[in-house]
Amino acid sequence: MRQITPTTKKSKQITFYDLVNTLRRKKWLLMLCLCGVLAPIVYYNQTTPPVYEAETSIVFEEAREVMPAFDFSGAISRKSFITNQIEEIKSRTLSEEVAIALPLTVTEQFNIPNPLPPGFTREKLVARRIRKKISAEPVRDADIIKVKVQATDPVSAASIANTVSDVLK
Repeated sequence: MRQITPTTKKSKQITFYDLVNTLRRKKWLLMLCLCGVLAPIVYYNQTTPPVYEAETSIVFEEAREVMPAFDFSGAISRKSFITNQIEEIKSRTLSEEVAIALPLTVTEQFNIPNPLPPGFTREKLVARRIRKKISAEPVRDADIIKVKVQATDPVSAASIANTVSDVLK
């Protein structure tokens, strides 16, 4: 049987001075890599338009009857009611109503093509874009839904969010 004996090599420990010396020698490579990473980030930050988000809260109050203390069906029906309301907020019909109710100054900011595509009206195109910018989520353990609207103009975002809550009334 062959026996393997460990060989003893003298390993050199890397000191702080060695590390600094290596960084000094490779400084141009490090600068090039740093610029290569930062250049696209700076370009993106300078060319991308800002996105503003407006948020509104809608409280849904149902008429409640006196229920027995241990009846859990009320909690289940409340969850389904809130879920139904969220789906209504995200619906095409609501976004069309919001598009009609918005002031002209806000709808002009949506870049609508001059010759409209066949089968579309200006309101339908605005409604389609509004629908993509709206999100709704329930507040935990409450009958409240938070509606968030994103737009490239802060006034438009606020106006759309307020119009959504007005249309839901």
